[in-house]
Amino acid sequence: VTIKEGDQVTIKNGPYQKTLVIDILSEQRGPAKIAQTLYHETPESSAEREALRQQLAAQPKLEIDRRKPDKRGVRDHRALKRRG
Repeated sequence: VTIKEGDQVTIKNGPYQKTLVIDILSEQRGPAKIAQTLYHETPESSAEREALRQQLAAQPKLEIDRRKPDKRGVRDHRALKRRG
């Protein structure tokens, strides 16, 4: 795929999506600080990401116990697997 100045590129990162417009192309790789000056995000994309961020923040969080199960927990889990 060849990208040229003025092209729109969509980047997906998890649930978030960015639409970028390429302003300038560079001949070689460089630091991220310089790379960020070569493109800009569309206002619509920025607004959509912010709306999604707020929507995800408003959802209730699930409490998951990440500790290692004790003997009873392991036994219960095995019994569930056998039944299912």
